[in-house]
Amino acid sequence: MLGSMRGENGAKAVARSFPLLPISAAGATLPYLVLGVLGSSAYVVFPAPAYLAIHNIVELGSVVVAFSIFGIGWFARTPANGAGTLILATTFAAVGGFDLFHALSFPGMPAFFTPSNTNKGILFWEAARLTSATGLAAIAFIPREAPAIKKARWIAGPVIIVFFCAVSVAILRFEPFLPPMFVEGSGLTLLKKSLEYLAIVIFVIALLGLARRPVGDEDESGTILLSAIILSIASEFSFTLYRSAYDSYNLLGHLFKLASYLLLYRATFMVAVSAPYRRLGESREDLRRENEARQKSEESLAKINRELTVIHEINRGIVRIENEQNLLDEACRILCASGGYKMAWVGYALSDEGKSVKPISSAGDVAGYLDSLAISWGDGPSGMGPTGMAIRTGTRRYVQNFESDPAMRPWLDQAIPRGYRSSIALPLKTKSETLGALTVYAGIAEAFTPAEISLLEELADDLAFGIGALRARVRNQAAEDEIRDALREKEVLLRELHHRTRNSMQVISSMISLEEDRLSTEADRRIFESVVMRIQAMALVHQRLYQGGDLSKIDLKGYIRSLCELVRESGEGHGEAVAFDFSDMDEVDVLIDTAVPLGLVLNELLSNTFNHAFPEGRQGLLRISLHRGKDSLVHLGFADDGVGFDGGHNPRSLGKTGFMLIFDIVTLQLGGKAECTTGGGTSWSISFPENRYEARV
Repeated sequence: MLGSMRGENGAKAVARSFPLLPISAAGATLPYLVLGVLGSSAYVVFPAPAYLAIHNIVELGSVVVAFSIFGIGWFARTPANGAGTLILATTFAAVGGFDLFHALSFPGMPAFFTPSNTNKGILFWEAARLTSATGLAAIAFIPREAPAIKKARWIAGPVIIVFFCAVSVAILRFEPFLPPMFVEGSGLTLLKKSLEYLAIVIFVIALLGLARRPVGDEDESGTILLSAIILSIASEFSFTLYRSAYDSYNLLGHLFKLASYLLLYRATFMVAVSAPYRRLGESREDLRRENEARQKSEESLAKINRELTVIHEINRGIVRIENEQNLLDEACRILCASGGYKMAWVGYALSDEGKSVKPISSAGDVAGYLDSLAISWGDGPSGMGPTGMAIRTGTRRYVQNFESDPAMRPWLDQAIPRGYRSSIALPLKTKSETLGALTVYAGIAEAFTPAEISLLEELADDLAFGIGALRARVRNQAAEDEIRDALREKEVLLRELHHRTRNSMQVISSMISLEEDRLSTEADRRIFESVVMRIQAMALVHQRLYQGGDLSKIDLKGYIRSLCELVRESGEGHGEAVAFDFSDMDEVDVLIDTAVPLGLVLNELLSNTFNHAFPEGRQGLLRISLHRGKDSLVHLGFADDGVGFDGGHNPRSLGKTGFMLIFDIVTLQLGGKAECTTGGGTSWSISFPENRYEARV
């Protein structure tokens, strides 16, 4: 009914309020034990005037308390009070009225509508007791948190007024006709005792109903309510024992009733007045704790966002910066500027005798701190700090409070005056080694949360990766420079080789030309001239390689044009009367291994054309075509409109040295084939694979 259990607070309330129950039980039984033991010596019948004064005071107090219960429960209702509070309030509105009428009807009081007498007072007493017992029993068996229905007061109010008026009118009107409750000199009648025992039974039912609920509610109202019912039962029991309207048992019953009313008032006040304020205070406390938790969460989120910003900026630096020192400087700067740390520095592990740690970069409020450090990554005292341990173990190490952690004792005098209170050291590890450590200092103790530590570890891994990548880039650049220098030297050598080869061929050609003057026959001179042209064709290959940008390949189109001009300028045959058509030639590059034999073939074809195709100065046209086919073959076409040679003859069958040389070179050296047709000129079709040889430069 009145209140609710709330975890730990409820458990504390049990310990605080539980003694009230045994105290109430002891208080309800002790007077009867005293009266039973002492007997007639303790039993007193008070003088009527004195007892009337005491009775009126006690009853007036009971009436005031009853109406106070009604007032608090009725006017101080809250949604948390529910139906139980409303039932208690309306019940005691009627109870207060019945008690007031009981006091006014007590023997010795002036007439109240009808003459005052014991029977009339008892009837109003019984009405009050049965009403309170029934109301408490109803409260005991409705759900504790049952809410009052809407407009319940406007239903309960008229109902209780009608009930009170009906009972009161019935007692005042029919009291003379009702059986007596008390006979002076004889005591209580059976009807009186039966009504008292009925009230006791109803109170016991209410007690059992409330006992089903946990004892010790947070606001103690449940315990107080149980104690009030115990005292009410004791009060009713007392009114089954009295023999005079002015004796000890009658007074004891009134006192027990007043005590039970006071307890009920206390319970109602706690539920209707104290509990809302307590819940308000609890809500404010919950709100304060929630605000603190949210503030901590926001601070933690802000720190994580700062760490993510730091990681993002440092990763940008890893991609952008090409110098290791600049990268470390930028990482330390970002940690202090964007991460909000007091100081950050990077130290590399040296392999000297003392296994010292050398500061490489730093940022923030350094203030000469690194100059005073003597840090090692060895096993000595100077290696017990976070930085040394991080390098030695390859794991992160942190100190959350410099002043309480003995690991920082060697550096405490330097760190505290500079405002350092906590730090974390993170190893910078590559796949093969630990380079050193990144150490970050904060200006407050307990600065590093688990989430922050995880992000800083990720940052250190990224930084170590960046350092490794930069070093690998430097090594690769050095290797590339070395290879480039070697290639450049090789290129110079190859150019010199091609140049010397061409010169050597020119010398050979000149020597042959000198010997030509000694020859006596024209046939011998032609042989010598043919040899010289072949040498010139090969020399031209080396000349174009020497002059070109690629020392392994030659532009076949340009080479053919140059060779044609070279053969014509040599004065062989009637070349000056022959025109060239190079319009059907593609750009084709071939290796020197292909260009030299192909040059010999072209030299033979040109010599044959100039010497035999256009006799007696006849004008002619030579068409040369060059294409790279989809079959990975190079197709060379060579056609003139000269006189040709004897029809029907296979060039191979003629036995000419030049023809045999062409077929042999094409098939054996170039791995291709050559076909020749004649009739209205001579046409050669030569095809060969462009990838027969592999590049060697």
